[in-house]
Amino acid sequence: MLTVVLLLLSGCGAVKSAPYEVRSRPYGSCVTAAPRNSDVTVGTLIVGPGDPTDESVRASWGRALRTQDAQPFTVEVFEDGETRAYEAERGRNARVTATFEEKRSCEERSRALAADWRVEQRALRPQQEAQALQAVRQSALAQHTSDWSTARIETAFIEREDGPEIFARRAIAGPDAPVVIVVNDGPGKSHDHFQVQEVLADSGWTVVLYDQRGVGLSAGPTDDDYSLHAQAVDLDAVRQWSGAQQVAVLGYDWGGPVAFDYAARYPDNVLGVLVVGSQAIRHQQWGRQDPALVYTHTTTQIARMRRRMAPSCQPWVREVGHEYANITKFRPHHMAGTCHSDVLALVTEDLEGFDLRPAMQALTVPVLVWYGDGDASRVHRSFIVDALPQAQVVEHLEPACGHRPVFQCPDRLYDVLIPFMDSVTE
Repeated sequence: MLTVVLLLLSGCGAVKSAPYEVRSRPYGSCVTAAPRNSDVTVGTLIVGPGDPTDESVRASWGRALRTQDAQPFTVEVFEDGETRAYEAERGRNARVTATFEEKRSCEERSRALAADWRVEQRALRPQQEAQALQAVRQSALAQHTSDWSTARIETAFIEREDGPEIFARRAIAGPDAPVVIVVNDGPGKSHDHFQVQEVLADSGWTVVLYDQRGVGLSAGPTDDDYSLHAQAVDLDAVRQWSGAQQVAVLGYDWGGPVAFDYAARYPDNVLGVLVVGSQAIRHQQWGRQDPALVYTHTTTQIARMRRRMAPSCQPWVREVGHEYANITKFRPHHMAGTCHSDVLALVTEDLEGFDLRPAMQALTVPVLVWYGDGDASRVHRSFIVDALPQAQVVEHLEPACGHRPVFQCPDRLYDVLIPFMDSVTE
């Protein structure tokens, strides 16, 4: 696009009215009124200085052209596909000097330029997204302190030949501290809202969190494999990065089935399994809930909650709202920073027909099964316990707590988790 710098010089003395009127368009601004005998006539398309797609920039042109200030003002114009230099004076009364067709022509040029600009932006989008992702990656790697613990934070992108790159972080309790890997809820949610679990580092545990494949800062698989087997392979890569031969695995919601599947596939690497508000362990019961504990709220309450969530997570607002008896207690950090509906769909597809019960029959490690009595997912509790005939199972049903105990009753949750975790190291 060609532009020209146009210098508008004001005449001397006071004037009775502003000399120009402009109308903001999708790309630039059209002059709709101009002084008689001015070279800047109705129909001139102003496209600078600044970003012609920015409404605040376009508004500044209008203010400058309407001012009675005698100081010069520089603008850029685009007319008839070529550059033209005009000299105009502010300080004359504005009068319409062109027909409606000329004004419409300016608007049509603006729309055409706006369409060209959108094409250019779409072409630049992959590069812009790559640059934005790189900035986020650098920021993630640079974080060395936790908002929830005094522990030092280390982060890494785990590269592998047999799977996608996985982002992980750990809050280090000490060089010989036992390790717990947290598998957050989902599928399709980034781990960041579970960084609150780093408080466990102050109780002597190195806490490891990670973004599951295709979620948050972790890459997606080239073959769209989101099966439980693939999730287990990723989790073991995180374990290897942690440096621990054996770890405790703490799974929330969807993280429950992932934890059980991992323990069945890698029993020698597991100190114990802890599941909190676990989802179903077989496909036939996936998504099943106690309808009496699915809480409903008004449209206004849901709308207020939606505004406090990241844009990519807003489509899930009603699902999250169902988990709060008192929706006013929801806070932005209770929800993931990014949500991936496409990953949710792919995981759901890969879970078709799954059944963990046969594999869980052989588990002998200690297992904690924790639910709040206000959690609609507690319908899975008895099925999970029945599938663990050889494991050392501890059951816990917490009064007056729901599906999100890390936010709804954290102290009471940790009063159970920490002693159990300590017991598996003895």
